[in-house]
Amino acid sequence: MSINVKILTLALLLLCAVGCDFRGGAESAHPLFKNAEAARENGKYQEATDFFHRYLEVRYDSPQTHLRLATLYDENLDEPLQAVYHYQQFLHYSTNSPEREQVKKWLKAAKRKYYLHARLKYNDPEDVEMLKNSLEKNRAKLTRTITQNRQLLNYIEGIKKQLAASNQEITKLKLTKEKAVVDLELAQEKLDQLQNKNAALVREQNALRNKLQTIEEPLQDLKETTTAELPSAEMLDEESTDAATPESADETNTLTPEFVEEPENSKTPPAKLSDNNTTSDVKVIPLKPVESPKIPDPKREKTQTYQVQRGDTLIKISRRFYGTGKHYKLIFEANRHILASESSLSPGQILNIPVLSEN
Repeated sequence: MSINVKILTLALLLLCAVGCDFRGGAESAHPLFKNAEAARENGKYQEATDFFHRYLEVRYDSPQTHLRLATLYDENLDEPLQAVYHYQQFLHYSTNSPEREQVKKWLKAAKRKYYLHARLKYNDPEDVEMLKNSLEKNRAKLTRTITQNRQLLNYIEGIKKQLAASNQEITKLKLTKEKAVVDLELAQEKLDQLQNKNAALVREQNALRNKLQTIEEPLQDLKETTTAELPSAEMLDEESTDAATPESADETNTLTPEFVEEPENSKTPPAKLSDNNTTSDVKVIPLKPVESPKIPDPKREKTQTYQVQRGDTLIKISRRFYGTGKHYKLIFEANRHILASESSLSPGQILNIPVLSEN
């Protein structure tokens, strides 16, 4: 012990002798008790017992000091006989402590420990045999524990492998799902285009029918007018008797129509009417060829930027800027420096949108 500690201890003892009595106050407030607790927390168990014994010289009936010494001798210094003594002193001076029942159990265990130490000290054959049996049991138990631990480790390794395989399968399924979503959006885009083309063809067909109807109405009127001007069959029979005369022949030739109505099922177009017999000119409206829609050339001239919103996909962005979702790969190639895959969009990302050249 250093000189300063000794001087401090003597000064405290002197103060206590003069009039400072710690009996009425808390035990933990005494400097010797505090020093003992600090030494115990730092692992200096022998030094802690010295401080506690010095405090007992000031207050011999301190139950907490006896309890601290008992636990030090029992748990840290392996001196069960000293532990038994201080456990008994604690029970003697603490009649109303809630720790009495627990301390009684510790006292009983300390007595048994002292008894075993005493028997081993004198090499009792029964104790030696008992220790051998206990050692064999402990070894067998340790062997079983090691085997169980190995089995448990092997089981854990198997679970880890299964988990890794499951994670890989989940990753593959996610990629398959993303690809299916992209394919579905493309198919929907193609379906929308086909529906639009079909609607355009239906409108064009209706327009052609209207034009055909406007052409057939004058033709029908012309047919009715021409039919009304033709002679009947009876008139032709009466005039056939006079076929020898030149006049009748001329009239017959004059009455022979140059326009002959053909059956409705015939695919041959009707014969042209002569200038003398036509009552109105028929205008034939030529049909304009259907022009195929222009497909933009995916050749980049310059780029523009777009901030990704929640729920966006490359196909939706392609449809937004190009009117179709088939150029989503062009946007992906232009942003490979920030996109790990075609479906790894995050809200707030700034994408470069290539501008397509128009022919």
